[in-house]
Amino acid sequence: MKFSKCYAVATAGLVLCASLFTGCGQRTPSQPVSSVAESIEDAPDLDISALVYDTAEITIPESARIVALGEASHGAYEMQLLKTEVFQALVTNNDCRVFAIEGDFGGCAKVEEYIHGGDGTAEEAASQIGFAIYKTEEMADLIQWMREYNETAGEGRDLHFLGFDMQRYDNSKAYLLSYLYENTPELAAEYEEKLALLTNENMWNLTSDELKSAEADLTSLIETMDGGSFDADFAKECAQSMLEFVQVRLNESQYNVYRDAAMKDKVDWICSHYDGLIFINGHNGHITKESSSGYECMGALLYNSYKDAYFPIGTDIANCTFNSQTDDGFEVCSVENANTLTAQLDTTKGNYYYLDFSRVAEDTSWQNVLNSKQRMMALNISLNQAMINFKPAYTLEIIPSESYDGLIVVNQTEPTHLLP
Repeated sequence: MKFSKCYAVATAGLVLCASLFTGCGQRTPSQPVSSVAESIEDAPDLDISALVYDTAEITIPESARIVALGEASHGAYEMQLLKTEVFQALVTNNDCRVFAIEGDFGGCAKVEEYIHGGDGTAEEAASQIGFAIYKTEEMADLIQWMREYNETAGEGRDLHFLGFDMQRYDNSKAYLLSYLYENTPELAAEYEEKLALLTNENMWNLTSDELKSAEADLTSLIETMDGGSFDADFAKECAQSMLEFVQVRLNESQYNVYRDAAMKDKVDWICSHYDGLIFINGHNGHITKESSSGYECMGALLYNSYKDAYFPIGTDIANCTFNSQTDDGFEVCSVENANTLTAQLDTTKGNYYYLDFSRVAEDTSWQNVLNSKQRMMALNISLNQAMINFKPAYTLEIIPSESYDGLIVVNQTEPTHLLP
């Protein structure tokens, strides 16, 4: 995948964390900034493999502990392909060993088993991530690549696949009970009964009293469990994931507040248990550096904790055709968006360009663009047909320099390739 080379901007920190809706709309004309357009047009093609430290092309600073890639749409093929190519570049050039996704913590442990030689297929592993939008050929290809990489990796050089979301119960509970039965069978039997109602099948049907009872039981269990070994810590984090989802459900009016805070804690857990550079991938609205919707999103919380060690790259799309989730499966939908950044695509040589903000700090034209509000694509997993002609339903108005350290702007996307 090639990008047209762009120059860039040093960032500070605001973020696009608002409620994300969806819809279809029309693109309106936007004039390119002349000097910006020229700098893109005159530049040679740039491969994503240039995402390395200290190169003349795209630079990930040595201070980075977490590189985050946002997605303007989970249902677009190019967005899923980007996560693979950016991660592969970081593995090759930056010694990155951890891929963490906005997927279920326990479910992604199934993928981790598979890429380390577990039974089944990559397609079956992809289905365990917890969200149907990830059950794609693209995700299966990434998982298979990680398995094959690990087959020849040296000791301590293997790759890991982790999830930092918690909106499921079954897999986390299975890992938790398996550990408890192996180490404290009486405790396992007690909590298997106490947690019997916490299943994926009825997770949206539990009453407030049932959730409160589960909250008390999980809190008591976590206080009882010892840590120390990785297996013990993982089992305890599975219990913590279940508790977090219970608390999210108990606080429906602040669902995003509780969920993003829990996802931030998951990334902290990952950083505390794995060395080196960590790559995380989620919706743009979760990875931006400063919130703009009245609550702190995951990216804002990470930026507050890690400062310059947190390096988020956002994405924007001019013409997005994607898979939109419905009650019965998926349907293909298209939306369009125009801003000063997407206008530059008219002068690029390909379907993409990457803008490294650190490189245009002294460029007045780019500074004017990056420090002004831009309405950027922010599709959720579903398209609300009632919002077809309401552009704010599927875009968010943000200041790019305050949200990201870099930006990948895509002209045209196609839908992901869904697995049966």
